[in-house]
Amino acid sequence: MTRDEFEARYRLLQTALRSGGVITHHALSPEGAVVMVHVFDGEPDAVAELQLRTVQLAGSGDSGILERLQGDGPPVLVTRFMRDFEGLG
Repeated sequence: MTRDEFEARYRLLQTALRSGGVITHHALSPEGAVVMVHVFDGEPDAVAELQLRTVQLAGSGDSGILERLQGDGPPVLVTRFMRDFEGLG
């Protein structure tokens, strides 16, 4: 997915948290729901570890993960909105 395609799909509202190589934003989905967009923007080894953990979470049932995106920028994870979110790490 290109940056333009991503920006056409999700409207970032505000940065909620920067922690452990992940930048988390509150965003609007194409359907108008508030979601969280987590941009994996850390060191390559840390990004690989986070991606592995999200794959494991996705396989565990109701993980809240809506979409994993890979394109011309850093990997992105889209989840349902979590009120008391304190980071992926």
